[in-house]
Amino acid sequence: MRTILEQYWNEVTARLGRLPVWLPGTPMKLGDVGRLGDRGWEKATDLRSMGIGFSSEAGGSRTAYTYSSADGVEITARLAAQASPELTGIVNGNAALGIKFSRPAASVLMADAVEVQRIANLESVDRAVLEAYRQKSWKREWAFISEVATGRPVLSVVAATAQGEATVDLGAEVQPAGTLLGRAQASLRFGFRKDLAASFATNEESAVMWRGHRVHDPLFRNARLVERGPAPGEGPSGDHVWVGEVEYLSDALPDDA
Repeated sequence: MRTILEQYWNEVTARLGRLPVWLPGTPMKLGDVGRLGDRGWEKATDLRSMGIGFSSEAGGSRTAYTYSSADGVEITARLAAQASPELTGIVNGNAALGIKFSRPAASVLMADAVEVQRIANLESVDRAVLEAYRQKSWKREWAFISEVATGRPVLSVVAATAQGEATVDLGAEVQPAGTLLGRAQASLRFGFRKDLAASFATNEESAVMWRGHRVHDPLFRNARLVERGPAPGEGPSGDHVWVGEVEYLSDALPDDA
């Protein structure tokens, strides 16, 4: 049986082609180096501290991200919420969101004013990392962040059970245009939470999604840099190890397939 984290990562990555930040609110910057474990991202150092320089592409136009699981999520939005059991903990008259889940690992991710930054000279960075690995100054389990999307405000909610619920108070001052999340001017806060694996809400700039590269060094083949996949657990060889059912075919295939 997969963990909530594995199910969540596989679902979001399959839909959006990027890894979600776990736990929500974890600081992540372009060029950070660390490992992706069962508890999420753990930074160890960064490329520049290791003597590996990089340049970043100019950020594109800011946009809004809105994602929810294709099944298992019901979202209720109110511009001026009235006190009700469905919107527990919301100040009367404030804009609000009500979120109900009907399965574990179902999720909602919303972010406004999202900007994507990427490493521009990725090939030269890959070569430098590979050389560092050969010189044994780069650990096999490490990955570096090659792309990161940040935005504000940010809301992320993941269900732990089929009874997961949350209400989100968006405040009283709501702008007349834009996404509902982006229009909220007061501090974003939760009114009520129940049976959640993770929940995060902030008006501050925060990392939302990312991509990374890691060293893949299979037996009888040359080491190379590959994109870091969605699985939080890796076996001793650096390949993904799964126990139990295979939900996605790609999960059962090696990196070279």
